[in-house]
Amino acid sequence: ELCRVNLALRVFDPQGRMNRWPKGYAVQRLCLVAFWSRIPSHRDLTEHEINAVLKQGEVFGDHVLLRRSLIDPGLVKRTNDGAVYPRIERRPDAAERIVIRTLSERWQAQAKQEDA
Repeated sequence: ELCRVNLALRVFDPQGRMNRWPKGYAVQRLCLVAFWSRIPSHRDLTEHEINAVLKQGEVFGDHVLLRRSLIDPGLVKRTNDGAVYPRIERRPDAAERIVIRTLSERWQAQAKQEDA
């Protein structure tokens, strides 16, 4: 588990932005959970809104890959017309919680630097 967590965290820069798509489904899924955690719960997002959340957290230039990849493992739903994207609520496992917590700390530190 810890190896998988470390592999997932390596694809994020010090500001918590994903800088490349990782190899291996298990590592990809851990990375996707970090994005899932940034999506507001109990709220339907438009495609534009979910794209904004994803773009904020990645710098490798493929938010569409991330959006589609969130749907396959059941982290986000999408209406048939692609207009609405609700987050699917779930309890993250231990490895997912480590990734979410670590990246949340990076995001908060980055936000503080930007505010200063």
